[in-house]
Amino acid sequence: MHFSPLFLACLMALLVGRPAMGSLGANLFIAPTASDSRSPCPLLNTLANHGFMARSGLNISVDEMVQAMDVALNLDPFLTQPIAELGATTSTTGTNGTMNLADLNQHRGE
Repeated sequence: MHFSPLFLACLMALLVGRPAMGSLGANLFIAPTASDSRSPCPLLNTLANHGFMARSGLNISVDEMVQAMDVALNLDPFLTQPIAELGATTSTTGTNGTMNLADLNQHRGE
């Protein structure tokens, strides 16, 4: 079985990330609607569902994703910047450096 680098990075983030508990009160869970974009990565979906990045999952910038992982999970941007940039290579938004979460639901090279 072959896993994408982005999936493995999300799994690693789930295992080593530490939530910044003081900031969670403002980030209550809101279930996605039918028009929201979600990825195959539960971690990124959780960040969107809790408002650490755009709840719609649409037009998320690399910087927004890096900041969300820093604030919510206390992950160093040095680690998350390349992951977010890799995700942006599959973008269908038409704007460089942005992505919809559903864009990550494809294999590289397809």
